[in-house]
Amino acid sequence: MIENIRKYTGLMIVVLVLLFIGLVFLGDGVGNSFSGKPVMKINGRGISQKEFQRNAIDVQRIASELPMNGLLPRESRILASHYLGEDIIDSPYVTSQSVIQQMGLFLDPNPTRLLANRVAIQKAGIEYGVTPSNEQVESFVENVIFADSEGNFDQEASREFFEEKAGKLGIGTRGFNEYIRDLLTAQNLFKLIGGGLAPEMETVRALYDSSQQKITVQQVSLTSAKFEAEVTPSEEEIKIFYEENQANYNSDEKRKVSYIFVEPDWQAKLTEVQKKKEEEAKKKAEDEAKLKQQEQEAKKAAEEANKNQPEEKDPSESAPETAQPSENTQKDPETPNTSEPPSGEQGQTGETGEAASESLSSEEQAPATPAAPIEPEATIAQSPKDQLSALEKAEAVSALNPELTAFDDAIIDTMGKEFDKIAEQKGYQIIQTEFFTKGEAPDPFGTRVTNDAVGTLADAAFKLPAEGSSDEKITAPYQTVDGWFVIRLDEITPSQPLTFEEARSMVTADLKKKMARELLSSKSAQLHEKLAAAIKEGKSFSDVAKENECEAVELPEVTRQSNSTTFTAAQYTNPGQLAPLKLDPTDESPDRALIILVNKREVLKDAAYSTGIENAFKRESDRTRYVAFQNWLYDEYTANKVQVTEAE
Repeated sequence: MIENIRKYTGLMIVVLVLLFIGLVFLGDGVGNSFSGKPVMKINGRGISQKEFQRNAIDVQRIASELPMNGLLPRESRILASHYLGEDIIDSPYVTSQSVIQQMGLFLDPNPTRLLANRVAIQKAGIEYGVTPSNEQVESFVENVIFADSEGNFDQEASREFFEEKAGKLGIGTRGFNEYIRDLLTAQNLFKLIGGGLAPEMETVRALYDSSQQKITVQQVSLTSAKFEAEVTPSEEEIKIFYEENQANYNSDEKRKVSYIFVEPDWQAKLTEVQKKKEEEAKKKAEDEAKLKQQEQEAKKAAEEANKNQPEEKDPSESAPETAQPSENTQKDPETPNTSEPPSGEQGQTGETGEAASESLSSEEQAPATPAAPIEPEATIAQSPKDQLSALEKAEAVSALNPELTAFDDAIIDTMGKEFDKIAEQKGYQIIQTEFFTKGEAPDPFGTRVTNDAVGTLADAAFKLPAEGSSDEKITAPYQTVDGWFVIRLDEITPSQPLTFEEARSMVTADLKKKMARELLSSKSAQLHEKLAAAIKEGKSFSDVAKENECEAVELPEVTRQSNSTTFTAAQYTNPGQLAPLKLDPTDESPDRALIILVNKREVLKDAAYSTGIENAFKRESDRTRYVAFQNWLYDEYTANKVQVTEAE
């Protein structure tokens, strides 16, 4: 098997393209599944919708539901390195969630591919003896997935996950362990299949050098926006474009939904928070009083200790007495006392002998007029919810999780048929909307969902299938900053083709963009030819550009980091030559064209160059092995005759 796998080394790019094509053709398999019939077949074995959901979709949510135990300690990373390689040991920013996500990529996130790959891996794991034992799986689960900050098994986190999360995911403990075993088996097979494969060092060095260049260029940039003002399609051209692209011009689909909204008891939460703050303030006051008392007692004890010490004789008592001044040296009673101010100097300068207060003006002596009373500003009373911090609100909303989980479980048990009845039993009000489009959703459907990557509530409402069972038309509970929502799809007004008059403005705008892009492509190609010919004749790039009403801009230090588009276009062009015409972002729909003359190019070899080469070699080696592993999975997918059932 290994020898057959190695032959793919030279065809990796081709196989990756084939893998992508396979994903495109099989990617809609989940959406086309329907109840009561197999949704896919592997080696002739039918896979039910429930089995597909549990083993191909629900398992991919494991990582997001795992407890947030923080970064994995070194002991856990060492154990994980047995499967993911030694690099993970010295990478501190690793969590149990990231480990599961990284290993999941080897099985492919596409559900149909994932399930088919799991079947192939289980078979190969047994055949080549690389399936982990129960003890190895248990050790990985306890010491990596549910490891605490010290690397020990976090029993409470494990219990919470299996009691509250695994059941809700529909996988249970057995399904969880099976998935982890398949992830570990895949890593073992990856090392077996890709072991020893590596690219040539000189090839890696050349690729690395090309990415570490600093390039000096002159560049002319043309944009399609410049040409849009120059194109004026005729009425006939607009009609023809509409007829050729009529499928692109439809009215927006409209939906009518019912939903429940469950929010916390904000007053109860506020009371809880205030009580907690009062208790904390009381404890703080008690602690401060206790500390103050301790300080006073310590001070008193120190004073008592000082009293018990024998008194030391004051050396001043044995000193000779200082001579007292004689009567002759006493102050002459007729000599004025200069320490007292003369009459009239009572704190303010005035006429001699006058009281200072008499020198004040009448205005200064007048009593001050009392200021007008300041009216207090009117304050708006805050609701209990508004008085809570963002964190306190989030805590209150999250506390409703068990309640909404119980509601969701009841909906699932009845396959969604008793939504109204269960909501009434729970005391939830059902609110029904009018028909609305996704882009003009009413309140509160613009609210973003925080417990899922679905986007907004409007996104969630429009992801519900138009055709399906009652259960499929009801969302899971979605958490927002304000509370929880569960949405049910009631009715749909399908999208309808727009008439020419209805779509005329959109058609005209699209046609002008198309014509402008075509004009950009042709004009830039013509200019590129002119400049290339001029460069060969020794003419100035900037002068020729100016003659064609374009401006050449000099860019002295273009790197991959500073200007990736220009860098990529000029990366392999020799100095003194024009780079190939660059249409950005694509040749088919360009928004701008770049014509680049390379003046100078040099490889930046700094202190980190050698390390960079080594890292590049390792990355390319890992990529080579990964592609070899994916090639093997591709062959197994074909050999197992995987079929995705189409909906009738």
